Amino acid sequence: ELVDLMLDGCRRSIPFEALRNHPRMRTTVIDESPSGALRQLCEDQVFTLRPVPPAYNLPFPYSWNLEFTFDRVLEYLLFWRLADSRPEHLRQLDAVMALARVFPAARGASILLCTHLAFEGQTEPLVALFTQSEDAWLKEFWVDLIGELLETSDGSKETHAFDQLLRALADADAGLLFRVVSTSAELFFRNGKWGQAYRLLVAASQLKRMQVMDVALLLNR
Repeated sequence: ELVDLMLDGCRRSIPFEALRNHPRMRTTVIDESPSGALRQLCEDQVFTLRPVPPAYNLPFPYSWNLEFTFDRVLEYLLFWRLADSRPEHLRQLDAVMALARVFPAARGASILLCTHLAFEGQTEPLVALFTQSEDAWLKEFWVDLIGELLETSDGSKETHAFDQLLRALADADAGLLFRVVSTSAELFFRNGKWGQAYRLLVAASQLKRMQVMDVALLLNR
């Protein structure tokens, strides 16, 4: 329920008073017993209550917001919420990406969703994503997605998923593959992620449509 409220409002924190007045969450929120769900989750550092100072330095008491202590937890829960609530998410990836542009936590969840699709071999919607207009935000998203796949590669299913995505890009458009690889490799080098850049170029060089000359051009950029 809390994740739904955050997703609907595109926000990572919820005013505590709003939760106290929520018809389905009130009982859980006001439970002050040692075994209360909210107390336990706060003690386990899943949630954090943060004070919000009054506007304009007026002499009013602070209000409180409830938020996830770690952004990655919120991103993971949002990922499952997006996947579970959208059985047709393969067709609605554009809608998820539109949400990710305005809600930072949904961006991380979208990367997890795309990674999940790659693991399942569902490369068609991902190729469609890569063929969209190449604005700066989307290019950074590409790089983060490819970086996530490279980070989780362990020589088995994850590596196969990454290679399968590259092959799907190559089959769709060799020029698209070159642009994706070159953009990602350049940003990896710029950010000091030499290992990821090297692994990306090695994987790309093994594709028939990514010629050795192409890789050489990338290394000389």
